[in-house]
Amino acid sequence: MMASLYLYPQTSDHLQQIPDQLITCLEQLKLIGQSLDHKAWYIGDDFMRHIVFMGCSPYLKIAPESAKDQDFCHIQLQFYPSARLLMGENTRPPCCPHCHKPNPKILQSYQNQAIIIEQEECQFCQASAPLKTYAWKQKAGISRLFIKIPHIFPQEAIPSELLLKTLKKSTQLDWDYFYLHH
Repeated sequence: MMASLYLYPQTSDHLQQIPDQLITCLEQLKLIGQSLDHKAWYIGDDFMRHIVFMGCSPYLKIAPESAKDQDFCHIQLQFYPSARLLMGENTRPPCCPHCHKPNPKILQSYQNQAIIIEQEECQFCQASAPLKTYAWKQKAGISRLFIKIPHIFPQEAIPSELLLKTLKKSTQLDWDYFYLHH
């Protein structure tokens, strides 16, 4: 099973493309290294400074074994024409922002559909709320733009406060993160 850490701006509706200042920011932070293609990079020299590992000896595969190998830790930028709900095998029903009960209907509704609607009605309290306001507990995220870092398992590592603050300063957007098992 593959796991990934995702960073994303909490509000991305106005973005028309990947902001140039985002790539510049990642380069200046040395989070990204040599380019793999126009939306993917090897990890940079200061990756471990900005992605903080919880264990004493993390194992990271940082280079591919062949030209087609994507099964290693690197940085990918993903951009979609509209907001997407990204979820994986570890995603649990999000909790309603009003009654705080888990709402499994939402997972069933979006299981095979990535593009989301603005409001979702709670099956318990019938309150309508933006899907982004549901508590996903770092097991899913909604945005048009994602920074994906494969081979980071849930709670194995977290983005540093410096990284999140620098992303905010560079893009003028608040950033958050979540983990997915694929």
